[in-house]
Amino acid sequence: MLEVHRPPEDEDGLPEYVRDRPRALEWERPTAWLLGAHVLSSLRQLVLSAIHTGFDLRDWMTAEPRGIALHHEGQPRPEDDTGDGAYWFDFVADTGDAPALVYCLGRALQRKELVVEQGGKRVTLPRGRMLVVGGDTAYPVADKTALCERWQAPLVWASRQPDSARPASPLPVFAIPGNHDYYDALDGFGRQFRKQVTADGVASVKGAPPPLRLPGYARCQSATYFRLHLPFDWQVWGVDLGTHPDRGQPIDTRQLEYFRGDGRSTPKKLIVVTSVPVAVHHAATASLVAPFKALGLAPTFAPHHRFDADDPPDVRRLPDTSMRIDLSGDVHLYERYFGSKRTGPDGVESAHDEQGPDKANYAAVVSGLGGAFHHPVQVRAGDADRRVRPQSTWPTEEKSRTDIGEVLTRPRKVFQAGSVGVLGGLLGALFFLLAHEWSGPGVLALPA
Repeated sequence: MLEVHRPPEDEDGLPEYVRDRPRALEWERPTAWLLGAHVLSSLRQLVLSAIHTGFDLRDWMTAEPRGIALHHEGQPRPEDDTGDGAYWFDFVADTGDAPALVYCLGRALQRKELVVEQGGKRVTLPRGRMLVVGGDTAYPVADKTALCERWQAPLVWASRQPDSARPASPLPVFAIPGNHDYYDALDGFGRQFRKQVTADGVASVKGAPPPLRLPGYARCQSATYFRLHLPFDWQVWGVDLGTHPDRGQPIDTRQLEYFRGDGRSTPKKLIVVTSVPVAVHHAATASLVAPFKALGLAPTFAPHHRFDADDPPDVRRLPDTSMRIDLSGDVHLYERYFGSKRTGPDGVESAHDEQGPDKANYAAVVSGLGGAFHHPVQVRAGDADRRVRPQSTWPTEEKSRTDIGEVLTRPRKVFQAGSVGVLGGLLGALFFLLAHEWSGPGVLALPA
């Protein structure tokens, strides 16, 4: 009989070397992106992922043919009712960079409720009835080791704290892959999120290691994409855009059949989760227009798109009788586009609302704040005459400039960023020297 050596694990599935939470000064640092140890050790996987572009990993998958129902007859189950007539779920993306930050995220996710300040008022948010992960689960490559050390272990440590409440029955967790998940050919992604063939924590072959576990959560999906049926006739489509969505990679045939086969119509109430935002930095993502049209979805996020003569009406424009939210991560910030014109408790300014399309039944949300560094908010992409203004952002432009300036003006912070910080500092100094010493057209005066 086949026997495979397996390192001992604790009751939560953690190997011995990450069994205990680090002390205050022992946390592993975030990924150093240029010549950092984690990046260098992952070069082989990164190169292989760039070479192996002649096949589509999605073509081997078979998803649940009718989707996954998380409700009964269109209404919430008793245990899903929070008393406000709403169904809550949690969404995270771009996690697994700094374990300490993922631990803090886990503390927030696994509390029974979370109290936040909005518009000077205290608002209580209940724990979601499911968790959706929007891609890039660990950095720099989401393989088994990185997922264990930078995603699984911090969440397990958080679940052991007194204010964490493990549910009586595990909550479902669903995920789509981002490019960092694809760098490992989806092996780590499958170990973490694919539905097991045996009971959770039980090896399928004697001695073989079981998949990565998240105590308090249950894996339910069999592919990298999914369709969920929620209460109140809402659906969630988790779409796998593949390895190169920025290059217009098409949706694979099996996935198209899964979402649109047998003459299925587009749901009237739909949340579309993708690994790349449909709009970010004040501009629509043009490469996502084709995948959305292939799925029979109107590219509402691209108001200046020119349609073909044979595009059906529902693709040309989101019907007034429908509601849709496009939800994604990938860019490490928060932005919300379009949506209602109301000035709610989040303090959205009416001037911002007026600049968005009059589309109260649509919103595009970018939420890539799962524990990695945050990208600058003040960036503007696309043509100036075709930009769309977000209604709400985090961090604010002022805070973003302050955070970036704090790093650039403190040499210690630059060196702490690893080789990428040092090289960036040297390049910045070189450009400053060249600009300062430029003495005329075509003439460069360097110090003697």
